Amino acid sequence: MRPLKLEVKGFTVYRKPQVIDFTPLKFFVIQGKTGSGKTSIIDAITYALYGKVPRYGANVATRYVLSRGERELKVSLEFSLRGKKYRVERYYREFPEDSQVRVYEEGKRLNVKASEVEKWIFKISGLDYKTFTKVILLPQGEFDRFLKESSERKKILINLLGLEELEKVRQLASETFKNLEGKRETLKREFELLRDYTPEKRELLEKTLKKLEEEIEKLNEVEEKLRRELQRAEEKENLGRELSQVVSKLKELEGKEEEIEALKKKLSLSRKVAPYVPVVKRIEEIEEKLKELKFRKEELNKELLILRDELQHVQEELKKIETEKGKSKELREKEKELEHRLKKVQEIKEVVRELTELSSNLRKKEKELERAKEEFRDLSERVEKGKKLVSETEEELEKLKKSFSEEEYTSLKAKERLRTELLKKLKELKEKEGELEELTQKYEEQKKVYEKVLREVKELERELKDRELYYHAHMVASFLSHGDTCPVCGGTYRGRILKNVDTEGITELKHSLEMKKEEEGELRTNLKLYEQKIKYLEEEIGKLREEVKELRREIPENLKERIKELEEAKVKKEKLERKLKKYREALEERQRQKEEARERLHGIKTEVELLREKIREKSRLVKEFKDLYGIEDLEDYERRLKEEINYINEKLEKIEKREKEVREYLEKLTSKKSKVEGELRALSENLNSMEEERKEKLKELANLYEIAKSPKEILELYLGDKEAEIENRIREFEESLNSLKLKKSELEEKLKNYADVRDLDEVKGEYGMVKRDLEEKSKKLGETRRELEHLGERLKRKEELLKEISDLEKKLEIYRVISNDFRGDRFQKYVSEIMLRKVVDRASEYFYKFTGNYFFELERMARGREKDIVVVDISTSQKRPVSSLSGGETFLASLSFA
Repeated sequence: MRPLKLEVKGFTVYRKPQVIDFTPLKFFVIQGKTGSGKTSIIDAITYALYGKVPRYGANVATRYVLSRGERELKVSLEFSLRGKKYRVERYYREFPEDSQVRVYEEGKRLNVKASEVEKWIFKISGLDYKTFTKVILLPQGEFDRFLKESSERKKILINLLGLEELEKVRQLASETFKNLEGKRETLKREFELLRDYTPEKRELLEKTLKKLEEEIEKLNEVEEKLRRELQRAEEKENLGRELSQVVSKLKELEGKEEEIEALKKKLSLSRKVAPYVPVVKRIEEIEEKLKELKFRKEELNKELLILRDELQHVQEELKKIETEKGKSKELREKEKELEHRLKKVQEIKEVVRELTELSSNLRKKEKELERAKEEFRDLSERVEKGKKLVSETEEELEKLKKSFSEEEYTSLKAKERLRTELLKKLKELKEKEGELEELTQKYEEQKKVYEKVLREVKELERELKDRELYYHAHMVASFLSHGDTCPVCGGTYRGRILKNVDTEGITELKHSLEMKKEEEGELRTNLKLYEQKIKYLEEEIGKLREEVKELRREIPENLKERIKELEEAKVKKEKLERKLKKYREALEERQRQKEEARERLHGIKTEVELLREKIREKSRLVKEFKDLYGIEDLEDYERRLKEEINYINEKLEKIEKREKEVREYLEKLTSKKSKVEGELRALSENLNSMEEERKEKLKELANLYEIAKSPKEILELYLGDKEAEIENRIREFEESLNSLKLKKSELEEKLKNYADVRDLDEVKGEYGMVKRDLEEKSKKLGETRRELEHLGERLKRKEELLKEISDLEKKLEIYRVISNDFRGDRFQKYVSEIMLRKVVDRASEYFYKFTGNYFFELERMARGREKDIVVVDISTSQKRPVSSLSGGETFLASLSFA
């Protein structure tokens, strides 16, 4: 994996957008002051890939890496891997909270969810977060730990290689070993249970199976022979049963021969009389018709007598009606006079109705006139009141305009926005001051811890100095004899014996001092960070205080009260303007309504005068008509006229109606009489004709006199539709009789072929015995086969068990070796040595490139089996320990191992 471009914004110290292009060179060194953001570049790369940062553990690091005071964070890393370009973008917004991750391959966005990005990185690179932070990134402060003692170097390698997981592997191998042992014992117990299943037993069962198959084959042959014999016995039995049934049916048919002969005779007679049946039926029809005609003739003669009498009576009635009709002329004249008078009454009644309607309209118009006058007076008063209200409102509005200034209001509203800005700044100032106080408190606490650690460092340095001095004195003394000159102080050595020096304690003390110095360095860095943050906050607070001071100068003290007064005045002014507009509109409306009321009042007065004139004219016409005929009540007079007219009309209509009815009845009777007389003449002619036809038909039946004396006997002998039924019955009888005789002969002939066949019961008994024996043998054969199959399965299982037990023995041996090899730290040491050799070889190449004169080698230590790193000088071929390197050389050596 090779980084190509890194873009950051709002990430730790990088508040503003920053772009780092890694493409120009293959090798980069990041340098700068403490806290300048060197580690943050590495953190940004790790954060882009995994959303985590090593110094904050495995937690999501977004809230830790977001720059203080910023609300948004963006990190984008473009890198190449196996010839392809990839880009990962992470975006975070604090409020409203939003978090996004986007992944690109060759510029094309991939559909990868935020929770799946780490899996995607592992898929393309084979590196998860833990591996990346151990193998690709060596944590800050650990570069030169490879140059220290081998035990420290071993710890680093174990940690980087994840060899601590080997203990888990050993535990897993041990557990697996126990599980496999348990499984082996289970399989052995199962194998013991299958001990009785042997190949010999299978051979015995196979012989039994073969014997049963041979016996069943013989029984099948016997069963087949008996089955065929049983089939012939059943056929013989069926033929005998069928012959008995045929003989029985034949006897039954022979008993019906006399009945069939009688039917044949009856059929013969029916066929002889059949041609004369239509003649007989016609004779019967004629006789029936003659009866009906004679009866009808008698009825018509009686009806003709009645019609003649009724006709005479009607003619006399018509003469009376014509006499009454001559007297109706006077009634017609009187009716005309009455109808003329009734028409006049109705015209006068219409005038009276119009008069009533006009009077009603007059009353309504008079009331409407009063209302119009009242409305006109009311509108006149309202117009005056409206004028007064408009005048008062205009005066009040003029006064208010003098006390309200639109320019002042606009200016103060602009300053009110400054007041909102002031409140916002004050709130921000309070938050910053709180943050400064909290940060100052943390700084003081951190400072106390730093001072404590600094004292501990000085104490450890003093103790280490004393011990090293003691150690050097011991070493010098070990080379001096009593009376020798001391090379350090120049005095005479007195031969004082020194105690043994604890070199391991000095080493441990050095290690403790280094750890404390590291802690002191980290604390010093943190204190500088706190100081920078405090300084930054103090500057921001100072700026905010200046801004607050400037805003307070620009905002008047009584701003809120004055704006309130102006707003109230503005509201009142707008309210008065709306009120004035409303009053003016209402006044114009009232004036318009007043003019309309004046016009309406004039129109109503004109209508009232016209109505009064019409009422006077119509009242005069009604009075003149009543005086002419001396009428007091028009309704009563009209009713009497109508009754008299109706009486005359009813009388005249009655005479006309009666005359019409009598004439119609006379015409009806005359027509009916002619019809009856014509029908009688036709009936007499028809009777004579039918009598002649009857006589002719009777002459035709003379040939059948010997077998039938009358037409009735002929009809009794004729079978009609029954002829076919009887003929079918005779034919079916003869066919059945002949068929049964033929079938009897055929069955007797067939039975001769079964003379040698035994009885059915005897054959059935023998067949049943063979069948049962065959079923028992087949059942036993099936059981034997199943037993043989089960035995085969058990033997196969035995072989499988042997193979499984053998495989388990091999696995157990492997896991036993793993458990033993991984016990203690033997394997860790082995892997560490291999990896150390590879790391040293690779670091040696870099060290040589950096220095041009040195490379590294592994050399076994004198006191043990472990190897140590030494530096080889090419110019002199001299080897020396790493601890002999200068400060600059140590840095280059550490960088080589990084």
